[in-house]
Amino acid sequence: MDIDEISKRLKQLPLQVAKLTPCNEKPNAPWDSFFGGNAYWPKNQAYPLSANGQPMTMIAQINCSELKGLEHYPNQGLLQFFIANDDMYGLNFDAPFEESYKNTSGHQVIYHPAFQKNSDDWEVAKAPRKKEYSPISGCYALTIDIQNESLSPTDYRFDTWVVDPMSLSDEVSDWLYDNHLVEGSKLGGYAHFTQEDPRRYANDKEWLLLFQLDSSNDPNIDILWGDCGVGSFFIKADDLDNLDFTRICYSWDCC
Repeated sequence: MDIDEISKRLKQLPLQVAKLTPCNEKPNAPWDSFFGGNAYWPKNQAYPLSANGQPMTMIAQINCSELKGLEHYPNQGLLQFFIANDDMYGLNFDAPFEESYKNTSGHQVIYHPAFQKNSDDWEVAKAPRKKEYSPISGCYALTIDIQNESLSPTDYRFDTWVVDPMSLSDEVSDWLYDNHLVEGSKLGGYAHFTQEDPRRYANDKEWLLLFQLDSSNDPNIDILWGDCGVGSFFIKADDLDNLDFTRICYSWDCC
């Protein structure tokens, strides 16, 4: 298959995505969108804890009012992503991918449908005493850009929807990987992997990318999963439509 034919097929497979770009500055308010930092949290709600009873590390908070126009996602409230503060970032590599949703002591996604600014009922949650195992050092405000992206050759569906990348010539393969990797941090879209898509060998493959946090190449943005890896949270389509974030699969890999 040549470049023109692959391009034609990819144009038929766009997905909407909210690109998340961290900035070398702190958010203006505790209810803004940012990576790292501490969650804006209701005082009457229990904070997520890991298996050892320690507070989890929040790696991202999204003010959903910035997601208007992104289909299926909420357009109000706060969406927060947590992982356990341990040397595996909360992931059990020995457990099957599709069972990771059961391990709520390793990762959690919390959605607050509404929140109050400058309220006595809300506070900036205290961080874990030690965040030595977090992939993020610092707190970074975000810019959010909603756009479309095409299917990546690292996605397990590329083989059947387009072509087996291993069957391509070196020239076509180089073009594909140079132009159609879906790196970067985002909500929705297609997932990027430095190793292999864990859904490929799962019994239940119908998990959609909810959120991807990628390592940063910017020397002013300290985000690093292992050796330049990427972390991903996955959700079922029906759960996303119902804004139910209680059943989430989670994975991360690195080079």
